[in-house]
Amino acid sequence: MPAREVHRCQCPACQAADPHPDRELHAQMNLLLSRVDEQQRRWYAALESHKLGHGGDTLVALATGLDVPLSPAEDLDRTRVVSMCGRRPVRLTDRLAGGGEGTVHATDRTGLVCKLYHRDRLTVGSQRKVELMVTRRVPDPMICWPTEAVFDAASVFRGFLMPRALGEPLGHGLFLPTAWTQRHPGWTRRESVGLP
Repeated sequence: MPAREVHRCQCPACQAADPHPDRELHAQMNLLLSRVDEQQRRWYAALESHKLGHGGDTLVALATGLDVPLSPAEDLDRTRVVSMCGRRPVRLTDRLAGGGEGTVHATDRTGLVCKLYHRDRLTVGSQRKVELMVTRRVPDPMICWPTEAVFDAASVFRGFLMPRALGEPLGHGLFLPTAWTQRHPGWTRRESVGLP
């Protein structure tokens, strides 16, 4: 197995200008983690986190670059309700699509759908990413960009709301040329390049 790049610790102590006793320990941890497989990395990080106790998950994530998983207890397939910030409920209706990261559901909010992450994709990193994306509004209605993070009844991050896209998914049509040209007989490569 090839060694991966050695992560540089991002914890506050190691980022400070003054020397810190944990700096060498974190460097050694990251050297070890660069030489083991993913499962071994996760086991080691979990052990270090457990040794540290409260706050250990966050510190180990900063020190090692491994993301902290979230642990939702609520079964959203059963409850079918998530909440926006401020505890405003959103009812999930039909399942529209699914993929590697999660599933997309219609909601009781006009023009909005909800992407729910699969349990194994729910991490502090995915939550931070969505929360940052929500602060960066994209004015183009052709882009389905997160508008609000959603949480379960226990306030665990579960996904986000975004505008509902209209039209046909390109992956189900344009990239299957025979089927696409049957439905769109005048379509040429020129129109593909001219997509907005």
